[in-house]
Amino acid sequence: MFAYVKKVNKTKKTANGYGNYLAYLLLSTIFICCLTLGSAALFSSRAYAHALQENTARITLRDGQAEIYLQLDLAHWQATLQDSQAWLTGEISEMMPAKLPPKQQQAFLKNLLSREVRLDINDEKLVLEQITFLPQNRHGDHDFTLIKIVGRHGQSQVEQLKIHFPPSLGAVYTSVIKPRYQMIPAGKTGHIAFPTPQQPSINKTAKPASKSAQAHKHTD
Repeated sequence: MFAYVKKVNKTKKTANGYGNYLAYLLLSTIFICCLTLGSAALFSSRAYAHALQENTARITLRDGQAEIYLQLDLAHWQATLQDSQAWLTGEISEMMPAKLPPKQQQAFLKNLLSREVRLDINDEKLVLEQITFLPQNRHGDHDFTLIKIVGRHGQSQVEQLKIHFPPSLGAVYTSVIKPRYQMIPAGKTGHIAFPTPQQPSINKTAKPASKSAQAHKHTD
């Protein structure tokens, strides 16, 4: 009887130990999952913040007109323009004077943009007509300034474009938009088709005929 009770107690201890082991594995798995998800969320937020810190440009092409919206970290751009080392290395062609009043700062930057922003549509240079500084918006720890540049062109169809920004801006993430307009009557369904891009044709150059073929043709 004593041996039976001892065996039962030993079995209970074994079961309890196995249960504790399973609980340990479960808690360890939950901890690892939480750690992984937390790291992924942190990486995602840092990547999103990094994307917002980049200077961006959105080019909208309309009939006879183009609009360029630049979203810039204005403080960083001004610091670059006032960096003597950047001027010595040729990154900037002209230094921005320090302690300029806000209106003179904008005048300096507008003049720089009018000289160094170039948009060619079908090899026609866009004539810049207006540069406007819009109110700042904040993303995280950075204040971004929106600058609107408007110009006109004489192209009826846009086949290609070239864009150049001041080197002092650094890399600029650029998107191009070409709106399509359609009036949809009340209660009706609008249909907009997106044509499939055609594959470029390949011009195959015919090989010159061999001397024997030319001789044969001459004989005939």
